[in-house]
Amino acid sequence: MPVRWILVAEDDHFQREAIAQAIKDAAPRGFEIEIILANSEIAANDALDSAERSGITFDAYVIDLHLPWSQEDSFPQPPFNVVQYGPLQAGLRVADRISNSRNGRNSSLNIPQKPIILYTIDDGPDILAFGDGAKNRHGLLKGDDDSELADLILSLIC
Repeated sequence: MPVRWILVAEDDHFQREAIAQAIKDAAPRGFEIEIILANSEIAANDALDSAERSGITFDAYVIDLHLPWSQEDSFPQPPFNVVQYGPLQAGLRVADRISNSRNGRNSSLNIPQKPIILYTIDDGPDILAFGDGAKNRHGLLKGDDDSELADLILSLIC
């Protein structure tokens, strides 16, 4: 059975680990899941770049809407789009990058776009606009546990 690759971009360490464990626990027996964790927009972009260089194509993406731009205070002045739209909208920027990248969609091979799940506590217009199912994008509110997220991911990639 092929390996399924999932990128989880979440700044809270405990939530990142809980999401990864929930997905692995919910996976059917014999189903191999590899999860790459990122804690910021910079780390998520690094993971995407590294995966592309390694020939890895993610099968699904879980992105926190309020993912920070960086976890480091020592970085220089952030880029214009971070200043303009705010450092805590990095989840949308990462999702847009995935939607427009070869790792998210390979139109030359006519492969369907991989699911992107925006996972957040914010039930405002951003989640509603993002999670309309268009372009295989889904919005999901964080709950008390991550089983609903794990079930959604596995239903989309199995």
